[in-house]
Amino acid sequence: MVMENTIEENLRLCQFRKADLIRNADIMGYDLGKGAYRLKKDELINVLVKSILDDPKCVLMRLPEEDLMLLDILADKDPGKSMKAYQDDHMMAMTMLGLAIEEDSEDEPSFKYITIADDFLKAAKPHIKDVLNAFEVKLRIVVETIIIGALNLYGLATEKELKKILKVSFELTDNGSGMFKHVLANSVFMRLSQVYGYLRGKEQIFYISPFVLDFDAILTSIETRKEIAHFKPFSVDDFKAAGGMPTPYIANPQNDKLEAMLRKKLGFDDKKAQVYRHMLWVFAQDDRFMPAVAVQMLLDATSASSQPGNIDELNDVIMVLNDFLNSSPRWIFRGRSPHDMMKLQGPLQGPPNIKIGPNMQSMGYKQEDVQRTVDEMWEMEHASHGMGLDEGLSGNDFQPSMPLFMHNKVGRNEPCPCGSGKKYKNCHGREN
Repeated sequence: MVMENTIEENLRLCQFRKADLIRNADIMGYDLGKGAYRLKKDELINVLVKSILDDPKCVLMRLPEEDLMLLDILADKDPGKSMKAYQDDHMMAMTMLGLAIEEDSEDEPSFKYITIADDFLKAAKPHIKDVLNAFEVKLRIVVETIIIGALNLYGLATEKELKKILKVSFELTDNGSGMFKHVLANSVFMRLSQVYGYLRGKEQIFYISPFVLDFDAILTSIETRKEIAHFKPFSVDDFKAAGGMPTPYIANPQNDKLEAMLRKKLGFDDKKAQVYRHMLWVFAQDDRFMPAVAVQMLLDATSASSQPGNIDELNDVIMVLNDFLNSSPRWIFRGRSPHDMMKLQGPLQGPPNIKIGPNMQSMGYKQEDVQRTVDEMWEMEHASHGMGLDEGLSGNDFQPSMPLFMHNKVGRNEPCPCGSGKKYKNCHGREN
Protein backbone atom coordinates (compact mmCIF):
# COMPACT_ATOMS: atom_id res chain seq x y z
CA MET A 1 0.00 0.00 0.00
CA VAL A 2 1.31 3.42 -1.00
CA MET A 3 1.41 5.99 1.79
CA GLU A 4 -0.39 9.16 0.74
CA ASN A 5 1.70 12.33 0.88
CA THR A 6 -0.58 15.19 1.86
CA ILE A 7 0.27 18.87 1.67
CA GLU A 8 0.36 19.05 5.47
CA GLU A 9 2.83 16.17 5.69
CA ASN A 10 5.05 17.55 2.95
CA LEU A 11 4.97 21.05 4.35
CA ARG A 12 5.76 20.18 7.93
CA LEU A 13 3.85 23.40 8.49
CA CYS A 14 4.72 23.65 12.16
CA GLN A 15 8.15 24.96 11.15
CA PHE A 16 6.57 27.99 9.43
CA ARG A 17 5.38 31.10 11.20
CA LYS A 18 1.86 32.33 10.61
CA ALA A 19 3.25 35.38 8.78
CA ASP A 20 5.13 33.09 6.38
CA LEU A 21 2.01 31.04 5.68
CA ILE A 22 -0.01 34.18 4.93
CA ARG A 23 2.79 35.48 2.69
CA ASN A 24 2.92 32.18 0.79
CA ALA A 25 -0.84 32.29 0.31
CA ASP A 26 -0.57 35.80 -1.15
CA ILE A 27 2.27 34.72 -3.48
CA MET A 28 0.14 31.82 -4.75
CA GLY A 29 -2.81 34.17 -5.34
CA TYR A 30 -5.06 33.12 -2.45
CA ASP A 31 -6.81 35.72 -0.28
CA LEU A 32 -7.27 34.28 3.21
CA GLY A 33 -9.21 37.31 4.40
CA LYS A 34 -8.50 40.04 6.96
CA GLY A 35 -9.07 37.64 9.85
CA ALA A 36 -6.22 35.32 8.85
CA TYR A 37 -3.87 36.68 11.53
CA ARG A 38 -6.47 36.00 14.21
CA LEU A 39 -6.64 32.31 13.35
CA LYS A 40 -4.63 29.73 15.24
CA LYS A 41 -1.88 28.13 13.18
CA ASP A 42 -3.78 24.83 12.77
CA GLU A 43 -6.86 26.72 11.61
CA LEU A 44 -4.75 28.80 9.21
CA ILE A 45 -3.21 25.67 7.75
CA ASN A 46 -6.63 24.14 7.16
CA VAL A 47 -7.87 27.29 5.41
CA LEU A 48 -4.76 27.46 3.20
CA VAL A 49 -4.88 23.78 2.23
CA LYS A 50 -8.60 24.01 1.44
CA SER A 51 -7.99 27.07 -0.78
CA ILE A 52 -5.26 25.26 -2.71
CA LEU A 53 -7.23 22.03 -3.22
CA ASP A 54 -10.47 23.84 -4.11
CA ASP A 55 -8.76 26.06 -6.71
CA PRO A 56 -5.39 24.57 -7.75
CA LYS A 57 -5.49 26.47 -11.05
CA CYS A 58 -4.91 29.72 -9.15
CA VAL A 59 -1.38 28.72 -8.15
CA LEU A 60 -0.73 26.77 -11.37
CA MET A 61 -1.17 29.97 -13.40
CA ARG A 62 1.70 31.52 -11.41
CA LEU A 63 4.22 28.66 -11.17
CA PRO A 64 7.53 28.72 -13.12
CA GLU A 65 7.79 26.55 -16.21
CA GLU A 66 10.09 23.97 -14.59
CA ASP A 67 7.52 23.35 -11.84
CA LEU A 68 4.70 22.98 -14.35
CA MET A 69 6.70 20.55 -16.49
CA LEU A 70 7.55 18.44 -13.45
CA LEU A 71 3.89 18.38 -12.44
CA ASP A 72 2.95 17.30 -15.96
CA ILE A 73 5.40 14.37 -15.81
CA LEU A 74 4.47 13.21 -12.30
CA ALA A 75 0.73 13.53 -12.95
CA ASP A 76 0.92 10.37 -15.07
CA LYS A 77 2.87 8.37 -12.48
CA ASP A 78 1.66 6.45 -9.43
CA PRO A 79 0.91 8.42 -6.25
CA GLY A 80 3.91 9.00 -4.02
CA LYS A 81 6.43 8.62 -6.86
CA SER A 82 9.55 10.78 -6.72
CA MET A 83 11.57 12.18 -9.57
CA LYS A 84 15.30 12.88 -9.78
CA ALA A 85 14.84 16.37 -11.02
CA TYR A 86 17.69 18.81 -10.57
CA GLN A 87 21.02 19.70 -8.97
CA ASP A 88 21.23 20.41 -5.28
CA ASP A 89 22.10 24.14 -5.41
CA HIS A 90 18.63 25.21 -6.52
CA MET A 91 15.25 24.93 -4.85
CA MET A 92 12.02 24.70 -6.84
CA ALA A 93 9.16 27.11 -6.19
CA MET A 94 6.80 24.31 -5.12
CA THR A 95 9.30 23.25 -2.45
CA MET A 96 9.56 26.79 -1.11
CA LEU A 97 5.75 27.03 -0.98
CA GLY A 98 5.29 23.63 0.67
CA LEU A 99 3.60 21.85 -2.23
CA ALA A 100 6.52 19.43 -2.61
CA ILE A 101 9.43 18.01 -0.67
CA GLU A 102 12.99 17.43 -1.80
CA GLU A 103 15.45 14.80 -0.61
CA ASP A 104 19.11 14.19 -1.32
CA SER A 105 19.96 11.47 -3.79
CA GLU A 106 22.17 8.79 -2.24
CA ASP A 107 23.33 7.44 -5.61
CA GLU A 108 23.98 10.85 -7.24
CA PRO A 109 25.00 13.65 -4.80
CA SER A 110 24.55 16.37 -7.42
CA PHE A 111 20.80 15.68 -7.67
CA LYS A 112 17.79 15.85 -5.40
CA TYR A 113 14.57 13.87 -5.56
CA ILE A 114 11.29 15.77 -5.75
CA THR A 115 7.98 14.41 -4.44
CA ILE A 116 4.74 16.31 -5.04
CA ALA A 117 2.00 16.20 -2.40
CA ASP A 118 -0.48 13.57 -3.63
CA ASP A 119 -3.60 15.56 -2.81
CA PHE A 120 -2.26 18.64 -4.60
CA LEU A 121 -1.16 16.59 -7.62
CA LYS A 122 -4.57 14.92 -7.80
CA ALA A 123 -6.38 18.26 -7.65
CA ALA A 124 -4.01 19.90 -10.16
CA LYS A 125 -3.89 17.06 -12.73
CA PRO A 126 -7.05 18.05 -14.70
CA HIS A 127 -5.74 21.61 -15.17
CA ILE A 128 -2.03 21.18 -15.96
CA LYS A 129 -2.34 20.81 -19.76
CA ASP A 130 -4.74 23.75 -20.02
CA VAL A 131 -2.45 25.97 -17.99
CA LEU A 132 0.61 25.04 -20.06
CA ASN A 133 -1.31 25.90 -23.24
CA ALA A 134 -2.83 29.16 -21.95
CA PHE A 135 -1.58 32.18 -23.92
CA GLU A 136 -1.05 34.36 -20.85
CA VAL A 137 1.03 31.62 -19.20
CA LYS A 138 3.11 31.14 -22.35
CA LEU A 139 3.75 34.89 -22.51
CA ARG A 140 4.64 35.04 -18.81
CA ILE A 141 7.05 32.12 -19.20
CA VAL A 142 8.86 33.83 -22.10
CA VAL A 143 9.27 37.05 -20.09
CA GLU A 144 10.18 35.10 -16.97
CA THR A 145 12.85 33.13 -18.86
CA ILE A 146 14.59 36.34 -19.93
CA ILE A 147 14.40 37.74 -16.39
CA ILE A 148 15.74 34.52 -14.85
CA GLY A 149 18.50 34.45 -17.48
CA ALA A 150 19.50 38.03 -16.68
CA LEU A 151 19.58 37.24 -12.96
CA ASN A 152 21.65 34.10 -13.54
CA LEU A 153 24.18 36.11 -15.54
CA TYR A 154 24.27 39.11 -13.19
CA GLY A 155 23.37 37.50 -9.86
CA LEU A 156 21.04 40.32 -8.91
CA ALA A 157 19.31 43.33 -10.46
CA THR A 158 17.01 46.14 -9.42
CA GLU A 159 13.51 46.65 -10.78
CA LYS A 160 14.76 49.55 -12.91
CA GLU A 161 17.53 47.42 -14.41
CA LEU A 162 15.15 44.55 -15.22
CA LYS A 163 12.71 46.93 -16.89
CA LYS A 164 15.53 48.18 -19.11
CA ILE A 165 16.47 44.61 -20.03
CA LEU A 166 12.85 43.84 -20.95
CA LYS A 167 12.57 47.03 -22.99
CA VAL A 168 15.61 46.13 -25.09
CA SER A 169 14.76 42.43 -25.33
CA PHE A 170 11.18 43.00 -26.54
CA GLU A 171 11.86 46.28 -28.39
CA LEU A 172 9.23 48.09 -26.31
CA THR A 173 8.39 51.76 -26.81
CA ASP A 174 7.95 52.34 -23.05
CA ASN A 175 10.43 51.39 -20.33
CA GLY A 176 8.99 47.93 -19.81
CA SER A 177 6.96 48.93 -16.73
CA GLY A 178 3.65 47.47 -17.92
CA MET A 179 5.11 44.08 -18.79
CA PHE A 180 7.16 43.99 -15.59
CA LYS A 181 4.18 44.82 -13.36
CA HIS A 182 2.04 42.16 -15.05
CA VAL A 183 4.68 39.46 -14.56
CA LEU A 184 5.39 40.60 -11.00
CA ALA A 185 1.69 40.28 -10.11
CA ASN A 186 1.35 36.84 -11.71
CA SER A 187 4.69 35.15 -11.09
CA VAL A 188 5.60 33.04 -8.06
CA PHE A 189 9.26 33.23 -9.11
CA MET A 190 9.35 37.04 -9.11
CA ARG A 191 7.79 37.24 -5.67
CA LEU A 192 10.08 34.60 -4.16
CA SER A 193 13.21 36.25 -5.62
CA GLN A 194 12.61 39.64 -3.96
CA VAL A 195 15.08 40.79 -1.32
CA TYR A 196 15.93 44.13 0.26
CA GLY A 197 19.47 45.48 0.34
CA TYR A 198 21.57 48.63 0.48
CA LEU A 199 23.70 49.75 -2.45
CA ARG A 200 25.47 53.11 -2.67
CA GLY A 201 23.80 54.07 0.62
CA LYS A 202 20.27 53.51 -0.66
CA GLU A 203 17.86 50.73 0.29
CA GLN A 204 16.40 49.05 -2.79
CA ILE A 205 14.40 46.01 -3.80
CA PHE A 206 16.59 43.50 -5.62
CA TYR A 207 15.70 40.37 -7.53
CA ILE A 208 18.20 37.52 -7.24
CA SER A 209 19.12 34.40 -9.16
CA PRO A 210 17.76 31.10 -7.78
CA PHE A 211 21.39 30.04 -7.33
CA VAL A 212 22.46 32.94 -5.11
CA LEU A 213 23.19 31.66 -1.62
CA ASP A 214 24.87 34.72 -0.06
CA PHE A 215 23.15 37.87 -1.32
CA ASP A 216 24.87 40.18 1.20
CA ALA A 217 28.34 38.98 0.19
CA ILE A 218 27.67 39.68 -3.49
CA LEU A 219 26.23 43.11 -2.72
CA THR A 220 29.26 43.97 -0.57
CA SER A 221 31.64 42.89 -3.35
CA ILE A 222 29.76 45.00 -5.89
CA GLU A 223 29.85 47.95 -3.48
CA THR A 224 33.66 47.80 -3.39
CA ARG A 225 33.88 47.82 -7.19
CA LYS A 226 32.30 51.18 -7.92
CA GLU A 227 34.18 51.35 -11.22
CA ILE A 228 31.97 48.50 -12.55
CA ALA A 229 28.74 50.47 -12.66
CA HIS A 230 27.09 48.79 -15.65
CA PHE A 231 26.19 45.27 -16.67
CA LYS A 232 28.05 43.54 -19.44
CA PRO A 233 25.62 43.42 -22.40
CA PHE A 234 24.26 40.04 -23.51
CA SER A 235 22.02 39.09 -26.40
CA VAL A 236 18.39 38.00 -26.02
CA ASP A 237 19.47 34.48 -26.96
CA ASP A 238 22.06 34.55 -24.16
CA PHE A 239 19.35 35.57 -21.67
CA LYS A 240 16.99 32.84 -22.88
CA ALA A 241 19.69 30.16 -22.65
CA ALA A 242 20.73 31.32 -19.18
CA GLY A 243 17.07 31.26 -18.09
CA GLY A 244 16.51 27.64 -19.03
CA MET A 245 15.95 25.87 -15.73
CA PRO A 246 16.97 23.84 -13.85
CA THR A 247 20.32 23.65 -15.71
CA PRO A 248 20.86 27.03 -17.39
CA TYR A 249 23.35 27.40 -20.22
CA ILE A 250 25.60 30.30 -19.26
CA ALA A 251 27.43 32.03 -22.11
CA ASN A 252 31.07 30.93 -21.94
CA PRO A 253 33.37 30.33 -24.94
CA GLN A 254 34.86 27.34 -23.09
CA ASN A 255 31.58 25.46 -22.45
CA ASP A 256 31.92 23.01 -25.32
CA LYS A 257 35.60 22.39 -24.57
CA LEU A 258 34.84 21.69 -20.90
CA GLU A 259 31.94 19.32 -21.62
CA ALA A 260 34.02 17.48 -24.24
CA MET A 261 36.80 17.02 -21.68
CA LEU A 262 34.34 15.74 -19.05
CA ARG A 263 32.93 13.20 -21.51
CA LYS A 264 36.11 12.02 -23.24
CA LYS A 265 38.69 12.21 -20.45
CA LEU A 266 36.57 11.60 -17.33
CA GLY A 267 33.83 9.38 -18.77
CA PHE A 268 30.79 11.59 -17.91
CA ASP A 269 27.60 11.12 -19.92
CA ASP A 270 25.97 14.18 -21.54
CA LYS A 271 23.62 14.93 -18.63
CA LYS A 272 26.32 14.56 -16.01
CA ALA A 273 28.67 16.78 -18.02
CA GLN A 274 26.00 19.50 -18.19
CA VAL A 275 25.30 19.28 -14.45
CA TYR A 276 28.98 19.56 -13.50
CA ARG A 277 29.53 22.40 -15.97
CA HIS A 278 26.68 24.17 -14.19
CA MET A 279 28.06 23.36 -10.71
CA LEU A 280 31.50 24.72 -11.61
CA TRP A 281 29.92 27.98 -12.78
CA VAL A 282 27.99 28.32 -9.51
CA PHE A 283 31.02 27.53 -7.33
CA ALA A 284 33.14 30.04 -9.26
CA GLN A 285 30.84 32.82 -8.03
CA ASP A 286 32.20 32.44 -4.49
CA ASP A 287 35.42 34.33 -3.77
CA ARG A 288 36.28 31.70 -1.14
CA PHE A 289 36.10 28.87 -3.68
CA MET A 290 39.50 27.19 -3.99
CA PRO A 291 40.36 26.00 -7.51
CA ALA A 292 41.86 22.85 -6.01
CA VAL A 293 38.35 21.94 -4.87
CA ALA A 294 37.14 22.07 -8.48
CA VAL A 295 39.75 19.54 -9.60
CA GLN A 296 39.10 17.30 -6.61
CA MET A 297 35.34 17.48 -7.16
CA LEU A 298 35.70 16.26 -10.75
CA LEU A 299 38.08 13.46 -9.77
CA ASP A 300 35.74 12.34 -6.98
CA ALA A 301 32.89 12.15 -9.50
CA THR A 302 34.98 10.09 -11.92
CA SER A 303 34.88 6.29 -11.94
CA ALA A 304 38.11 4.46 -11.23
CA SER A 305 38.33 3.26 -14.83
CA SER A 306 38.12 6.83 -16.16
CA GLN A 307 40.63 8.45 -13.77
CA PRO A 308 43.51 10.29 -15.52
CA GLY A 309 46.16 7.63 -16.15
CA ASN A 310 49.20 9.90 -16.07
CA ILE A 311 50.40 13.41 -15.34
CA ASP A 312 49.85 14.60 -18.92
CA GLU A 313 46.18 13.61 -18.80
CA LEU A 314 45.73 15.37 -15.45
CA ASN A 315 47.46 18.45 -16.88
CA ASP A 316 44.95 18.48 -19.75
CA VAL A 317 42.05 18.44 -17.24
CA ILE A 318 43.62 21.28 -15.24
CA MET A 319 44.24 23.43 -18.31
CA VAL A 320 40.68 23.04 -19.65
CA LEU A 321 39.25 23.78 -16.21
CA ASN A 322 41.48 26.84 -15.95
CA ASP A 323 40.23 28.24 -19.24
CA PHE A 324 36.61 27.60 -18.24
CA LEU A 325 36.87 29.30 -14.84
CA ASN A 326 38.70 32.33 -16.24
CA SER A 327 36.02 32.70 -18.94
CA SER A 328 33.00 32.28 -16.62
CA PRO A 329 30.76 35.34 -16.08
CA ARG A 330 31.02 36.51 -12.48
CA TRP A 331 28.24 38.17 -10.50
CA ILE A 332 30.67 40.46 -8.67
CA PHE A 333 31.91 41.72 -12.07
CA ARG A 334 28.32 42.38 -13.28
CA GLY A 335 28.43 39.53 -15.77
CA ARG A 336 32.06 39.90 -16.84
CA SER A 337 34.59 37.10 -16.64
CA PRO A 338 38.11 37.40 -15.17
CA HIS A 339 39.38 37.52 -18.75
CA ASP A 340 36.97 40.40 -19.49
CA MET A 341 38.28 42.23 -16.44
CA MET A 342 41.86 41.82 -17.60
CA LYS A 343 40.94 43.45 -20.93
CA LEU A 344 39.19 46.34 -19.15
CA GLN A 345 42.18 46.94 -16.89
CA GLY A 346 44.57 47.03 -19.84
CA PRO A 347 47.98 45.37 -20.12
CA LEU A 348 49.60 44.45 -16.82
CA GLN A 349 52.94 45.99 -15.94
CA GLY A 350 55.89 43.66 -15.65
CA PRO A 351 57.53 42.54 -12.41
CA PRO A 352 59.46 45.11 -10.37
CA ASN A 353 63.21 45.41 -10.87
CA ILE A 354 64.98 44.36 -7.68
CA LYS A 355 68.41 45.75 -6.74
CA ILE A 356 70.01 44.03 -3.78
CA GLY A 357 72.10 45.98 -1.31
CA PRO A 358 75.41 45.26 0.42
CA ASN A 359 73.74 43.40 3.29
CA MET A 360 72.19 40.80 0.98
CA GLN A 361 75.38 40.51 -1.05
CA SER A 362 77.34 39.79 2.12
CA MET A 363 74.83 37.05 2.93
CA GLY A 364 75.58 35.33 -0.38
CA TYR A 365 72.54 36.49 -2.41
CA LYS A 366 73.09 37.15 -6.11
CA GLN A 367 71.30 39.84 -8.08
CA GLU A 368 70.16 37.48 -10.85
CA ASP A 369 68.86 34.87 -8.40
CA VAL A 370 66.76 37.38 -6.45
CA GLN A 371 65.37 38.93 -9.65
CA ARG A 372 64.49 35.50 -11.05
CA THR A 373 62.59 34.64 -7.84
CA VAL A 374 60.64 37.91 -7.99
CA ASP A 375 59.88 37.34 -11.71
CA GLU A 376 58.55 33.85 -10.99
CA MET A 377 56.37 35.09 -8.13
CA TRP A 378 54.93 37.81 -10.36
CA GLU A 379 54.21 35.35 -13.17
CA MET A 380 52.42 32.97 -10.81
CA GLU A 381 50.41 35.82 -9.29
CA HIS A 382 49.10 37.11 -12.62
CA ALA A 383 48.77 33.87 -14.57
CA SER A 384 45.88 32.99 -12.24
CA HIS A 385 44.11 36.33 -12.52
CA GLY A 386 40.55 35.88 -11.20
CA MET A 387 39.19 32.48 -10.27
CA GLY A 388 41.09 30.32 -12.74
CA LEU A 389 43.86 27.87 -11.98
CA ASP A 390 47.51 28.81 -12.29
CA GLU A 391 48.43 28.05 -15.90
CA GLY A 392 52.00 27.33 -14.84
CA LEU A 393 50.82 24.52 -12.58
CA SER A 394 51.29 20.94 -13.70
CA GLY A 395 49.74 17.71 -12.60
CA ASN A 396 52.92 16.95 -10.66
CA ASP A 397 52.01 19.75 -8.26
CA PHE A 398 48.44 18.57 -7.66
CA GLN A 399 47.68 16.71 -4.48
CA PRO A 400 44.14 16.05 -3.19
CA SER A 401 42.96 18.50 -0.54
CA MET A 402 46.03 20.75 -1.09
CA PRO A 403 45.77 24.34 -2.43
CA LEU A 404 46.90 24.78 -6.01
CA PHE A 405 48.51 28.16 -5.35
CA MET A 406 51.84 27.29 -3.75
CA HIS A 407 53.44 30.76 -3.82
CA ASN A 408 53.36 33.38 -1.05
CA LYS A 409 52.60 37.05 -1.65
CA VAL A 410 54.51 39.59 0.46
CA GLY A 411 52.12 41.86 2.37
CA ARG A 412 52.66 45.61 2.19
CA ASN A 413 53.20 45.84 5.93
CA GLU A 414 55.43 42.77 6.22
CA PRO A 415 59.26 42.97 6.40
CA CYS A 416 60.85 43.37 2.99
CA PRO A 417 62.50 40.12 1.75
CA CYS A 418 65.69 42.05 0.97
CA GLY A 419 66.60 42.11 4.67
CA SER A 420 66.66 45.88 5.04
CA GLY A 421 64.43 45.76 8.13
CA LYS A 422 61.93 48.12 6.53
CA LYS A 423 58.34 47.31 5.67
CA TYR A 424 57.89 46.07 2.11
CA LYS A 425 55.76 49.13 1.17
CA ASN A 426 58.57 51.45 2.27
CA CYS A 427 61.33 49.47 0.53
CA HIS A 428 61.15 47.44 -2.67
CA GLY A 429 57.37 47.59 -2.64
CA ARG A 430 57.62 51.26 -3.64
CA GLU A 431 58.96 50.16 -7.06
CA ASN A 432 55.93 47.91 -7.73
